[in-house]
Amino acid sequence: FDIAHIQGTETVASMVTFIDGVPARAFYRKFKIRSVDNNDFAAMYEVLTRRFKRQRKEDSDSEGDDAWAHPDLLVIDGGKGQLGMAVAALADLGVKLGGDTGVEIIGLAKERELDGGAAPDRIYRRNIKDSIPLRANSPELYVLARIRDEAHRFANTFHRDRRSKQTLRSELDTIPGIGLTRRKKLLKAFGSVRDVRRASVDDLAKVPGMTRKAAEEIASYFAAQPAMPDADVEVTQPGDAAEAIPHVPEDEPIDPIDELIT
Repeated sequence: FDIAHIQGTETVASMVTFIDGVPARAFYRKFKIRSVDNNDFAAMYEVLTRRFKRQRKEDSDSEGDDAWAHPDLLVIDGGKGQLGMAVAALADLGVKLGGDTGVEIIGLAKERELDGGAAPDRIYRRNIKDSIPLRANSPELYVLARIRDEAHRFANTFHRDRRSKQTLRSELDTIPGIGLTRRKKLLKAFGSVRDVRRASVDDLAKVPGMTRKAAEEIASYFAAQPAMPDADVEVTQPGDAAEAIPHVPEDEPIDPIDELIT
């Protein structure tokens, strides 16, 4: 699991699944965080709460979705704070931790940069004070780093998609003659605000429902605007874990976004 946002806005989470060390992309899921912004601890609590509530629902269905099956190991992108919040979320739901039938859970984080050398990745375990440094080029690091990096990539990709769509909608809102239907068609045709900016009048006019005049108005609008920088998604440092637990309603319906896969 990983959390992504830019300066605390449009917070999203990712869930990636590996089976026998291989990505099982059909089981990947994305989440829009509802309860809080700018708090990675609370976002992790929410996404794990929703994930394991969904597991209970699927377990009661004879044709349940295997993407929500009981995991052998949960890998959290983060250190002691994130791990502690993840453990709290599962404990609050009554999910058994450890043992032969419980869920094992670890945090994976890179230590602060060391003088004269690269910082090692470390494993954080519940109820154990000291973390475990992973040897460079070890098979353990290879597998865990692949999981962590894939979760990070998946969260960032989802966030960039949402940010681009939101920016495109808000910018097109201000262009005369570009209503909701045309905004949707432009978004479907070009996919990002960058590509709409770069499109020629001829290309804009080819979009279903567009006219030459509307295409010229869009091109003229963007020509008068300063270029929009391509900001990278950042995963910021969370705040106080002790104050982070959000309210996740018991009867909260399943969000359709949970069903999205790539």
